[in-house]
Amino acid sequence: MTAADRPAIGGTFAARSVMVILLGGLLLAACSDPETTAEATAGSRAATTTTTKTDPTAPIATSSAPDPSTTTTMAPDPSGPADPLVGSGPYVALGSSYAAGTGSGPYIDIACGRGELSYPRRVAATTGLALIDASCGGAHVDHVVSVGQVTGVVDHAPQIDWLPDDATIVTVTAGGNDMGYVGSLLQCHQGCPGHLLDDESSRDRRFADLTDELVAMLRRVSERAPGARVILVGYPRLFESPEVECAPLSREETRFFFDVGERLQRAFVEAAETAGVAYVDPYLTFAGHGVCAPMADRWVEGVDARPGGASWHPNPVGAAALAD
Repeated sequence: MTAADRPAIGGTFAARSVMVILLGGLLLAACSDPETTAEATAGSRAATTTTTKTDPTAPIATSSAPDPSTTTTMAPDPSGPADPLVGSGPYVALGSSYAAGTGSGPYIDIACGRGELSYPRRVAATTGLALIDASCGGAHVDHVVSVGQVTGVVDHAPQIDWLPDDATIVTVTAGGNDMGYVGSLLQCHQGCPGHLLDDESSRDRRFADLTDELVAMLRRVSERAPGARVILVGYPRLFESPEVECAPLSREETRFFFDVGERLQRAFVEAAETAGVAYVDPYLTFAGHGVCAPMADRWVEGVDARPGGASWHPNPVGAAALAD
């Protein structure tokens, strides 16, 4: 077992992908209840046979047919498993662009940047669960639990409003936008504003606040859907080292964003442990596949994103790694 597959953070199950967590839970249940062994085995086969890997060197397809709806509900794939892997209630996806699948494939909702190949859609297809996709690019933690979000001319309700109490699985990826992570990277294409690199004391306070906000968000989600398996999905590693220049960023700028990524990782681990939820830890899994890796090895697009991709976001292979 690798560090990325470590089974626990305190009392919390952690793994490299959403499906590893779900299948791990089934296998643990099977050990305590022999009658479920066959079901867990069948589910494991279904998960492994429906995984599709995409050529990372190929252009990423786009769609010209935006769907302006505030959320997307997807029925189970009739070609997938006959029975869901877990439960019968829906699977609900919450969070920002990393959950929405921005840059991961053809867009089905331009307003929120939801892509057909996002990790929630892959998980829904594998489990056979109906998907309620409330994720939206640009979302902050408070957009998940308490305030609406406006994207263009579309006004979205707080994402938690779409969470039913009978949900089976809830995944959440949020918090990076609260720290201006990807937004600051996009600003830095033409040179980083000086204040980004200098305001370290304020950054320390914001990370302390973010951890508390993540815990409160996860607890609110768990209270809203008390029977659901709540899974916090972290952010991939974007930069391999703080000492590598990654054009167009200078070494100082790369060092800054590497530090932000490390702090986000620590905040997510602490929040998952404190809230008592499962944690998908892609930070180690994406080692060697960040924005400065050779194009053929890259799971996250850099400033030179391929057609249809989004800078600083996972491509289809990266989205598959989060799910499978």
